[in-house]
Amino acid sequence: MKGPTVRLPASLKPAIVCLILVAVVLTGLGVAEVARRQRVIELGYQLTEAVTEQHRLEEENRRLRLEKSVLTSPERIERLARAVGMSQPVAGQVRVIHPESATVATAPQSPEERSE
Repeated sequence: MKGPTVRLPASLKPAIVCLILVAVVLTGLGVAEVARRQRVIELGYQLTEAVTEQHRLEEENRRLRLEKSVLTSPERIERLARAVGMSQPVAGQVRVIHPESATVATAPQSPEERSE
């Protein structure tokens, strides 16, 4: 029940081999192109995520800078100091020490050194 066998002339064999090679090369190039496009899409998603994260971090940085400026405002610090009983120093209580004239004094470490 086999059909008739088709024999190709010898002159067509190199052409068929060449067509098969061209088909293999074109298939390989197509696969490479699809892989490249897939990588571009993947990098696009990563870039979008990175930009979103950058915007989130910039907003958090802005919020933290604002919070810092509120927490370190002199008016707030003065109000909190007064709430715990602190007051402005009177004349003579503040001494300015200039670095070039400052000397370092060490405190005695043991009771014997303190009595000397």
